[in-house]
Amino acid sequence: SVAKSQAWDPSTNKFSPEKRRQADVYVFCLLKHQDMSTVNSLDMSQWEFYIVPTATLNERCGDLKTPFA
Repeated sequence: SVAKSQAWDPSTNKFSPEKRRQADVYVFCLLKHQDMSTVNSLDMSQWEFYIVPTATLNERCGDLKTPFA
């Protein structure tokens, strides 16, 4: 999920009134290996990783909770 949320401030023990994405970047992981007889989720070479700045998600996804809608 990349849903916007309210930040919690431990010094005041309150949530902020504004909802926003709390992370600076999001990392999406895709297990790209397609041969099920040899798939190994621990083998990093079978994965692809995509790093997306929050500003890009905000621009392209708006208030969506998932970028894959």
